[in-house]
Amino acid sequence: MGKKPIRTVTILCLIISGALASCASGFDLSTSLQDEPRKVSSGEEPNCGKTRLDIVSGSENKIYAADIQDWGCNNGIQIVFWWKGSVDIARILGNSNQYVNYNAAMAANSLWHRLGDEDNILRHEESIYTSPIVFVAEHQTGITDSLGWDDNTLTLDEIVSAAEEGKITFGITSATQSNSGNNMYMAILDLARKQAGYTNEPTLTAEMLQDPAVTSYIKRVLNQVERSSASTGFLGEVFQKQYPNLTGVFVYETVAIEAIRNLEMEGIRDEDLPRIYYVMDAIAEANAPLAMIGHDGVSEKQEEAFLELQTWLLSDEGQQMLFNRGARVSNLNTYSQEEIDRVFSPDTTGVDIGLVLMAAPIPREPEIIRSAMNFYQSEWRRASCTAIVTDHSGSMNDEVVISDETGKIEYTTGAAQLTQALSRLLDQQEASEYYLQASSGDYLVVIPFTNIVDPYEIVEIEGNDPATYKEKLAIINNIPFGGGTDMYEGAQYALEYISDNCTQEQLPAIILMTDGKSGGRLRRLERDWKNYQEETGYSVPIYNITFGNADESQLDEIAELTLGDVFDGSKDLWNAFAKAKGNN
Repeated sequence: MGKKPIRTVTILCLIISGALASCASGFDLSTSLQDEPRKVSSGEEPNCGKTRLDIVSGSENKIYAADIQDWGCNNGIQIVFWWKGSVDIARILGNSNQYVNYNAAMAANSLWHRLGDEDNILRHEESIYTSPIVFVAEHQTGITDSLGWDDNTLTLDEIVSAAEEGKITFGITSATQSNSGNNMYMAILDLARKQAGYTNEPTLTAEMLQDPAVTSYIKRVLNQVERSSASTGFLGEVFQKQYPNLTGVFVYETVAIEAIRNLEMEGIRDEDLPRIYYVMDAIAEANAPLAMIGHDGVSEKQEEAFLELQTWLLSDEGQQMLFNRGARVSNLNTYSQEEIDRVFSPDTTGVDIGLVLMAAPIPREPEIIRSAMNFYQSEWRRASCTAIVTDHSGSMNDEVVISDETGKIEYTTGAAQLTQALSRLLDQQEASEYYLQASSGDYLVVIPFTNIVDPYEIVEIEGNDPATYKEKLAIINNIPFGGGTDMYEGAQYALEYISDNCTQEQLPAIILMTDGKSGGRLRRLERDWKNYQEETGYSVPIYNITFGNADESQLDEIAELTLGDVFDGSKDLWNAFAKAKGNN
């Protein structure tokens, strides 16, 4: 590989400083994947720039956000990122009342732009970088050696067969909530349709989704999922925390590299570190499109600023920044082996830049993608067993003031917010708008708590009959609020119900919502949780939702114990519930 050509402006920087340094554009060429980027929160406004750009973006781009903002400040542009999930971005682009709040969209994959852009408002779309989805697997117990996985390439069948034989476990993100999960799902579907004999058509069709051979194969793969997640980054963290108990996960190459480096810093020996594998018959990737949202509120100056930003990101200098953070850029083959070693550490991680990767085609028709997502959610995914533990203490009746990201203020109560959130989650028509509808194999139990749990107020729902959900929802909405707060008692009941009702075909999870500091003790919950883990071999994640005066430290302890997460419901309780349920 030849040495990457360096632009004249960069050479001047090197001559002046004798090392990699900041150039006139404001980009620091010395950044690399090992440098921890400044975290940029949603809606964070840098104190600079005359022209403002609001970009609705997938969380995959957080690693680049600080560098992009710094470039903007040095070029008179205030760049504000709003972090949203893939489904949320598609919904925003499909709603004129929402997309007017933004000037640009940067989802992880162009399919989310296509799904949402019903008004044809996107302009100047360009792919900024790519990141393949890989299978990163533990290398500590010797299982990968015993399977003969000596090379860095695998077939999907090798992974699935090993899981069916009980030799490995693996995790993958949700095909309806996460871009990486959706892209991998579409690649698996593409493989399934080829194996079913559809080799003459260029991509998936509506007819193929109805073919029993396609259905059988996709169910075979998804039935082996041991851990699901709504976020690729979170799944990477779970893989690290469980190492080496969860054999492998399907994540972005950048996430896999980060996990390996973190485990290395934790003291895992080089020979025991995970290895990256490329699933050659089911290649999927993010293509990071950046497009302007061309509504009437975008000024001429904002369009000029957008095009200036896009031009920089596609320039040698912008591509260098993305490369330094681990992205595969368009001129990747021009970088020296020394630079590739610095960024990707192929000897340690198993990354293979020279490997030719042909991503599976994704249908251009939005209706086929939507149909495939609905089949996944309501029929094909591994069934879930979910306990929703809700705070019904007296403080839920207190008035609270909430505001959305546009500054709109609403006076409400925790009880009203909870009723609304559960209504949207349990009403199957509304839930389906967010791809959160139940499947026929699902089990759900709602456990209200105060300082005690009243067993007569616990509501169970099996299957996905819409009428049953509406009937049960009416019962739940009539449960009164009043009394103290003991969320640990509620969580213990949840474990008991999961233990008694979950089958081996279902993935269990608990969603715990509270609005105040809890009485009770973590120790009893910890004992019961570990007992379940020892009996079943499965770690039930608890996804915690904060509201009102919830003690986040208590919820953080539960999340840390159970390999769960914490979601902020203080501004939008429904959104927090949707994110939590999207994990299962």
